[in-house]
Amino acid sequence: MLDVIRNFKEYLEVDCRLPHARVDDHMSCMPQIMQNLKIENIRDLSPQHVNREWRHSRWKPTQKGISISESAERGYLPVLKMFLRYLEDQQYPVSSGLADIIRIPDQAFFEVREMSLEERRQLREALIAPVSKEQQRRDQLLVLLLWATKCSLEEALALCVNRDGTLEADEEGGVRAGHFLLRDGCVSVMLPGHRKEAVEKALPDEVAVLLREYLENRSERDSRLFLGAKGRGRRRPMTVRSAMTAIYRVLSAAGIQVPLSSVDQLLLNSRYYDGQEEAELAKMPSREIVMMTDRHDERDELQAWMLPQVA
Repeated sequence: MLDVIRNFKEYLEVDCRLPHARVDDHMSCMPQIMQNLKIENIRDLSPQHVNREWRHSRWKPTQKGISISESAERGYLPVLKMFLRYLEDQQYPVSSGLADIIRIPDQAFFEVREMSLEERRQLREALIAPVSKEQQRRDQLLVLLLWATKCSLEEALALCVNRDGTLEADEEGGVRAGHFLLRDGCVSVMLPGHRKEAVEKALPDEVAVLLREYLENRSERDSRLFLGAKGRGRRRPMTVRSAMTAIYRVLSAAGIQVPLSSVDQLLLNSRYYDGQEEAELAKMPSREIVMMTDRHDERDELQAWMLPQVA
């Protein structure tokens, strides 16, 4: 059981990218979960164990009888359901459908830990790398726009350029090309703001370069910036679902793990990488950093923590 708990903690940290405080909150429920399920081996876990725990944990006694425990539905039960879902997804020897016994919505990963400096550097290198296919260039641009402007996925998918699919000023000297503004060789994008007032955000040079390259090499001219896969007739706009899959594909290729449901939130939460941080760090005087810790081996720590609860 100790290995199972340790692997679940790693899953929360690495695969789900939950913030460290959220991981600690989830892991704090595990002793109670293991104690209440009353099992010593994962193979002993049965639908009867889970169904009993679901009934007992959902209700709490009150002066007038019993009522639904809101605290359990916000904390304990979602963690229990996530743990059961993890066991099934990782193909542990448990019955299928255990997580569905806990009849509350699956916990969504709205809050994810931001990318590290190394991950941001890796992602930028992947996004500016030359590619040969139009779809790859589209996906690179989508991720760059989301990351650099912090706009929502819906806002990005609604962006338009000129009717002929270009990003050029009109003959009358206008500076507007759909949602984009052209001034002094720089490109900005107009995004909806509070009270429907548009907010102008300048695009980094690499984003503007990729935007022009993408538009110039598109096989189909269209005012809509992001188009879906080719089919019969006119191509439709890119859907949110296909956009999430495309972002997930780009992040995975860059070696960054994140749940599919949280790819846009990861870009929103992570600072854009432009190389300035490393330049600033290089200017700082070097000094020796002494790392001090009183942490013991993680397995020993988990064992000391879990054994009293399952004894």
